Amino acid sequence: TPELGSVVVANVVSGTVTFALPPGSARAAGARESQKGLTFIPLQEARAIPVGSFLNTRRGTAQIISATNTAGGTQSGKFSRGLFQVLQSRARRAKGLTQIRLKGSNFNRCRTGRRGQAGAAQVRRRTIRRVRSNTSGRFRTRGRYSAGTSRGTVWITADRCDGTLTTVKRGKVAVRDLRRKRTIVLRRGKSYLAVRAGKRYFARAPR
Repeated sequence: TPELGSVVVANVVSGTVTFALPPGSARAAGARESQKGLTFIPLQEARAIPVGSFLNTRRGTAQIISATNTAGGTQSGKFSRGLFQVLQSRARRAKGLTQIRLKGSNFNRCRTGRRGQAGAAQVRRRTIRRVRSNTSGRFRTRGRYSAGTSRGTVWITADRCDGTLTTVKRGKVAVRDLRRKRTIVLRRGKSYLAVRAGKRYFARAPR
C-alpha cells in the first residue's frame, strides 16, 4: 500500500525493469547492475519502495502507484524509455503530486569539438535522456530546464543538448519553463523546447 510522501508501489508492465534504493538505504542482495554508486536489482513483482528510489525503464515499462492523501486514495502512471527518480512531498498543499525526475546519462556528448555548423546542429538536437509517461492522476516529469504536469495524459520529456523538449501525445500538459519562469499549456500533437541560456553552451558540456 502506498503511503503519502513515504512509499510508492512499483510493478513491471512489460520488458525488464530494475530499481535502486535511495542513497543511505539498505542495499538489497543479488545486485545485477550498477550506475554512479547505485545498486540496481530486477523488479520482478509488485513491491513497495521508498520515495527517492530510482527506476531504470530503458528496456521495459513500470507502473507506479502513489498515494493522493492519507485516507487511502491512490493514483497510477506507466513510465518507460528512461532512468528516473520517484519523488513525492508529504505536504497537504501538494495534493499527492508525484514527481518523476530524469536521471543518468552523460552530457559530455553535447561537446561539438570541430564538427562545423552542420555537426553542431546535429549535436544540439541530440537526446541524452528521456522518459515516456502515461498517467492517471497528478504526476510531473522534470528534466533539466522544464517540468511537465498533467492529469490523464501521454507525453514524452526529453533532455537534449539544447534544452528539455516536452511532446504531448494525448491530453494536455502544463509545462513549467524553469529558466524563464513561465508556464505553457500544450495539447495533443504540440511540443515545447525549454532552452538553456548562454552563448557558449555548445562549446562545452553542461554542468
